[in-house]
Amino acid sequence: MGSISEIFDGDAPMIPRGCFAQAWSVGEVLRVWAKINEPSY
Repeated sequence: MGSISEIFDGDAPMIPRGCFAQAWSVGEVLRVWAKINEPSY
C-alpha cells in the first residue's frame, strides 16, 4: 500500500524526510485532486 511522506527536500532528487506515511499529506493531495476535478459551470 502506497502513501506520501511528511516532507520532501526541495532540491533534486527530492528525497522524502520525516514520517514515511503522513495522513495530512495524503489528505492534501486528495483535496487538490478533488478541486482539479470539480465540474466547471
